[in-house]
Amino acid sequence: MTRLSELARFLVKQPKGILAADESNPTMDNRLVSIGLEGTAARRKAWRELIFSTDGLSEYVSGIIMYDETVRQESQLGQSFVSMLTSFGIVPGVKVDTGTEHLPDSDGEFLTHGLDGLSKRLSEYKNFGIQFTKWRSVLNIGPNTPSDDCIRSNAKRLSKYASIAQGEGFVPIVEPEVLMDGDHSLKKCYEVTDKVLNIVFSELSKENVKLNSMILKPNMVLSGRLSDKEDSSEEVAVSTLECLIQNVPKDVPGIAFLSGGQEDSQATSNLLRISRKSREISTPWELTYSFGRAVLSSALYTWNGNMNFVRNAQDIIINRLRANSNARVNNPTKI
Repeated sequence: MTRLSELARFLVKQPKGILAADESNPTMDNRLVSIGLEGTAARRKAWRELIFSTDGLSEYVSGIIMYDETVRQESQLGQSFVSMLTSFGIVPGVKVDTGTEHLPDSDGEFLTHGLDGLSKRLSEYKNFGIQFTKWRSVLNIGPNTPSDDCIRSNAKRLSKYASIAQGEGFVPIVEPEVLMDGDHSLKKCYEVTDKVLNIVFSELSKENVKLNSMILKPNMVLSGRLSDKEDSSEEVAVSTLECLIQNVPKDVPGIAFLSGGQEDSQATSNLLRISRKSREISTPWELTYSFGRAVLSSALYTWNGNMNFVRNAQDIIINRLRANSNARVNNPTKI
């Protein structure tokens, strides 16, 4: 087993999850504004330090995905955040795509960019102590979307990124997200996710990406946020697992679900049911979570920039992580 395959297996090892704390500066600023605070570098840093210094974090978190700014920041005590996480036994990772651009001649579709200069940036991240990376593509479901061109173009870039990352000594997280936005049915989400994953793994094969040294970060199969239908966790679990079984090779060590804007409890309930169902049918991969908002949103509102509420916010974070880690090992009595 190679170093990268061992690291990939460590990142998806039970009972832990991979925490997504990789919001871009504009996205993080928008979230700060939503709770009545101005988005500044100092506040972003304070929020990330609150997360990283949560007592017991390493009990439930194997790795944390960071944003470029955070990789370069230090704690109040002068320790780099990367070094801080490493000292806790948490693997530091970083988001390496640089956002999205409109896909030409499309119906409002997006193409993720960031390949230019990627090898150089990865070399720099290696010097910081980063060990894994993430690239996210976004696909909207609409009357005419996602188009074949959008799916294929994003899959090619995801696969090229993964190949470059492995070549530079990193475990790549591959995240082809089919968004919850819209009023589409669960069946439509299944059809699109099925097609997306099929094309992604076809492109990964063309780029000779080592499947045993990567992690897939997909969406769960769900009805759209604006749909009148409220999916049961059983429906989500059955559809999600069927889609994965049809498309994800057994060589992939683990699948880390994104929360995608689900409510905290909804994401946990769906994860629990998926975990339970996967054991019933003996799926070949570790199934875990890589949530961001479903772990951190309530804590952000509780903190609200007030240092007197740091511990309260940290308690929320650890409780959400504990609930999701228990869900992934099918332990509902502790959720």
